[in-house]
Amino acid sequence: MYAAWDFGDGNVSNEISPNHIYLTSGNYSVTVTVTTPLGVGTNTRNIAILPKLILLQNTVTLKQCDDNNDGFSAFNLTEANSLLVSDPTGLVFAYYETLVEAENNTNLITNPIAYINQTVSIDQVFVRIANSYGCASIATLNLIVSTTQISNTIQEIFTVCDDLASGSNVDGIATFDFSSANAQIIAQYPTGQLLDITYYRNIVDALAEQNAIVDIYNYTNIGYPNTQNIYVRVDSRLNNACLGLGHHITLHVEHVPIVQPQSYNHCDDDQDGLYAFDTTNLQSNLLN
Repeated sequence: MYAAWDFGDGNVSNEISPNHIYLTSGNYSVTVTVTTPLGVGTNTRNIAILPKLILLQNTVTLKQCDDNNDGFSAFNLTEANSLLVSDPTGLVFAYYETLVEAENNTNLITNPIAYINQTVSIDQVFVRIANSYGCASIATLNLIVSTTQISNTIQEIFTVCDDLASGSNVDGIATFDFSSANAQIIAQYPTGQLLDITYYRNIVDALAEQNAIVDIYNYTNIGYPNTQNIYVRVDSRLNNACLGLGHHITLHVEHVPIVQPQSYNHCDDDQDGLYAFDTTNLQSNLLN
């Protein structure tokens, strides 16, 4: 018996049961022609070699600031995606606490936007990245919790009167400019360090780095009437490491006083149109 194989990539073989390695992914038409004393037979089969998912790196690290100095904090695990691949389009990312779970695609982490490390100060999870062909690669994600470098003595308080920013001046909503706090925050770090300073409405957004306040020069405290805590986050532009996090700005809205009109009457006893009114209690009467 004689066999002639054509593997569809320019390579051939005359072995009866050959092994062949394809060097690149693609679709190939494999043909075998078998010659025996009884005749000649030919068979063809199409095979697909799916592309392997190539990662930029197999191990990445996320650094998060500690929100209460207990060694635990909430991580947005999806921030690792852009560190692992150059283009996440069409890829599926899943996160697991152990390598075995990642390999078996079981017990995935259901809250990757706010995942709390399970070991004090440092932890490790695993990211499974799959492409549209179902081919997957697994990367290691190190989680590090660091103490904030912003001094607790920095507590900026901004107070303004209720205004018509929301259409009413009696709802505790007003417009603030708290940009002056930037200088104190920057002063906590070495001159020339590449930093991103962002401000958030609540600690959840600050930890997840989402819904940052866009305009700190013209901010309206909608959803947080009367008093609002603003959270500051400082990150390194070099590796996105968290260098500072905390509540360092407080916004207060003062109510506009409601003044009741007052009327003082007295008879003109000498017909000259003049009278010495006692206004000692005028202010207290107006403010009531």
